[in-house]
Amino acid sequence: PQLFLGYDVEGAGVVYPSVKFSPTDHVSFKLNYAGYWGASEGGGYFNPFSKNDEIWLQTRIQF
Repeated sequence: PQLFLGYDVEGAGVVYPSVKFSPTDHVSFKLNYAGYWGASEGGGYFNPFSKNDEIWLQTRIQF
């Protein structure tokens, strides 16, 4: 598992956790999430993204 956390002094931020699962040496799956928050007034750097959270599954097949 990995975790990235960013914070703006104006009260905005981002959290980016991920979990990786490798059932074999050649196949892996990684579940990712990007969550943003910010104050409605002023908002800080991440506020324009505060309603644009993302979740996705990354699949890697190596041969």
